[in-house]
Amino acid sequence: APIALWNLARFAETLLPLIDPDRSRAIAVATEHLTAFEDQFESRWLTGMRHKLGLQKAQDGDDALVQDLLDQMLRSQADFTQTFRTLAAVAEGGDSGPLQARFRDGPRFAGWLDR
Repeated sequence: APIALWNLARFAETLLPLIDPDRSRAIAVATEHLTAFEDQFESRWLTGMRHKLGLQKAQDGDDALVQDLLDQMLRSQADFTQTFRTLAAVAEGGDSGPLQARFRDGPRFAGWLDR
């Protein structure tokens, strides 16, 4: 989100004369929309990650669950696509052993998987 927001801010700067002839009003309008983008992006990103993980409904703590998985994937250098493919196989009744083997801290990942 930070990179996308930065890119949008640079783009908005080029559009200021088209938004409003008064530069200060144009900046206020652009800032309002950029602020809304950040919240919308976070919400939609979390919705997409819930879907990827097969979470049926939104619950408090989903963002922490997702972030914990991503942190473990980063520490273990686990491949994003392969991790989610294997998670899907586990959800369908497959063995979680091969998935846990991808993570340096297997017991911590097993705890995540139980959550």
